[in-house]
Formats: sequence, C-alpha cells, structure tokens
Amino acid sequence: MNVMEMKMLRWMGSHTRLDKIRNDHIHKKVQVTHIEEKIREGHLRWYVYVLH
Repeated sequence: MNVMEMKMLRWMGSHTRLDKIRNDHIHKKVQVTHIEEKIREGHLRWYVYVLH
C-alpha cells in the first residue's frame, strides 16, 4: 500500500524515483497524511461505533 501511495504522491509532485527525494520530504511538500493513519482512523471510528 505504501508503494502505491508514494507513486501517486510522486506523480502529483512531478517527481520520479530517479530524483532521489526522500518520502517524508514529498509528504511535507504535498501536505497529506500517510494513508496508514487514515485507515487506522477509520478502523477506530468503526470500533467505537461497534462498542456503543
């Protein structure tokens, strides 16, 4: 999943892997959170719903 996320972010920022820009620099430039965090938020939201 991380590979696809980084492919899309690099594409959005007009960079390739040959540019050798670190992933965290690309995340800061595009100003998005990691997809894993968003998925975790959704799971936690669902979990709280199930508990109630």
